[in-house]
Amino acid sequence: MIQIQLDIQGMSCASCARAVEKSVAALPGVLDASVNFAAENALIRYDESRTPVSRIKEAVTTAGYTALEPRTTPAENDTPDDTANHTPAGITDERRERAKREIRFLLTRFLFSALFSLPLVYLAMGHMLGLPIPAFLEPDRRPLSFALAQLALTIPILTAGHRFYTVGFRALIRRHPNMDSLIAIGTAAAFLYGIWALIRILQGDSAMAANLYFETAGVIITLILLGKLLEAVSKRKTSEAVRKLASLQPRTALILSRAAPPESPTPPTGPRKPLNPPPLPKVPRKPKPPKKSPAPGKPKPAPQSKSPSPKSASATSSW
Repeated sequence: MIQIQLDIQGMSCASCARAVEKSVAALPGVLDASVNFAAENALIRYDESRTPVSRIKEAVTTAGYTALEPRTTPAENDTPDDTANHTPAGITDERRERAKREIRFLLTRFLFSALFSLPLVYLAMGHMLGLPIPAFLEPDRRPLSFALAQLALTIPILTAGHRFYTVGFRALIRRHPNMDSLIAIGTAAAFLYGIWALIRILQGDSAMAANLYFETAGVIITLILLGKLLEAVSKRKTSEAVRKLASLQPRTALILSRAAPPESPTPPTGPRKPLNPPPLPKVPRKPKPPKKSPAPGKPKPAPQSKSPSPKSASATSSW
């Protein structure tokens, strides 16, 4: 029996994690499969004599995602220095570099998409707000040019978000729809309706220039790319913070054992042993200053008695 941790790429929601769990758990010899969507990895316990690692990676690929090289978990052969790398949100150096590449990729896609989305929105909505539009693109006079210009600006945006369609429709075909499937269906419906309106304009129906929805598909893809970028940046910062927190684990502990030395490295696994915490240092109390004695030959002053006030004396005499 062996337990491995497998990094998985391409998951976009909790439904993706459930699809991977279902695909891996169906393999013979797999006892337990737990997928962490936030950490983008899977913890799998299986019988290596019945199921090799290659079969597990094929099952992840069949579900529509990419499985990277597995590594053993802390319960197998990790040292205390490696324990921080196996925390649910901790990342190794390789994963840290992969997260940086993913952020650069999303940033490039978002900027490319925004470069075409801004003029697309201006062209589609500008005339409604009274903004100036070139005469050859006015929807009332040149509806065909108006529609073709929006189509030309929308195609590069959909190209920047092509991963939503490849992953989303593939998950839909496998009957495991996810968030990418929702994005792909919504934007594809808006784009196809715009194509149908363009065909109607070619047939002479110029009123369909007011029913183009190319800008809807373009803006949705751009905003989703922005959200993916912010999510990747936030996830990377959180993972780094948790990894640094895990690195604060003490490396030595005092163990009550006659055979072991008084100070031993902290074991990552194994039976629990009683620990002998070092005695706390005692803080010395500050000595009180000695009382001053009167000088020799000088009489000690007698305590002064308080004399009653005239007001209280008159009250006493009245009784």
